Amino acid sequence: MEEIEKLFLDVLKLAREIGVLKMGTIALDGTKIHANASRHSALSYEHAGKIEAALKAQVADLMAKAEAADAADLPDGMSIPDELARREERLRKIKEAQATNEARAQKRHAREMAEHEAKMAARDAKIAATGQDRAASRQRRRSRGRTRRIRSI
Repeated sequence: MEEIEKLFLDVLKLAREIGVLKMGTIALDGTKIHANASRHSALSYEHAGKIEAALKAQVADLMAKAEAADAADLPDGMSIPDELARREERLRKIKEAQATNEARAQKRHAREMAEHEAKMAARDAKIAATGQDRAASRQRRRSRGRTRRIRSI
C-alpha cells in the first residue's frame, strides 16, 4: 500500500508539472438553478404542428374577445394585446423549430444518400476492377451451391 501511495503522489506531481492538475478548493452545493430550457425548446415536428394548431385556435379566440372587449369586461389581469403578442411569439418560435428540424432532416438524408452512393460506387469499382459483372458473379455463386448439393447426395 505504501508503494501505491508513492506512485500516486508521483503521478500527482507529474500532472501538476505538465499543467493538467490544479490544486485548490472545490465547493459544491445543492442550489437549484432555473435552466433556460423547457419542453417547448425541444419539440418533435409532429408535436410542434399540434401546438401550432392549438395556438392558432387560441389566437382566434383572443381576437374574438378583443372585438367583444368594448361590450364586456375582461377576466382579471388579462391583457389581450399582451396575450396575442405572447402567442404569436410562440408561433414564430415553433415555426423556426420546424424549419430547423426540416433542415436537419434534409442534411441527414443528403448525408445518408451520399454514403450509400459512395458504397455503391466502391462496390461497382471493385466489380469493374476484377472484370466481373454482377450477373456473372451471381451465376457462379449459384452454380457453386448446386455443385455442393449434388456432391453431398
